[in-house]
Amino acid sequence: MSEDTRRQFSTFGETINKNSSFYSHLVDAWQYVSNSYKNLILVGKKDDILMLQMLKEINSIYLPYTQVVVKDEEYSIEDIIQSLKDKKALNNNVTAYICENYTCKEPVIDLQSFKKNIE
Repeated sequence: MSEDTRRQFSTFGETINKNSSFYSHLVDAWQYVSNSYKNLILVGKKDDILMLQMLKEINSIYLPYTQVVVKDEEYSIEDIIQSLKDKKALNNNVTAYICENYTCKEPVIDLQSFKKNIE
């Protein structure tokens, strides 16, 4: 964490002592700057066996700073979430895009690689 960020948090300490309801917002901000957030984008048919296995794997581990989006290509959600426009199922396989710090890794189409990359 940068010195500027530390100074900002120190500056707000006095305000928080006076208004304790602000504490949870400061904790949220601290977590945001202290942790690496991930986006897991799963593209394919929502009832595909591999899709269900990937979702089961996601739900079996603690991923507190992870956002999960399932894009079933039968339905168009790109109008709502613009960043999904370039996320496609490769060769009609369920495809996982694992993104961190605004950068996505190579797409994954098998369960073992998926498990290794989400931890």
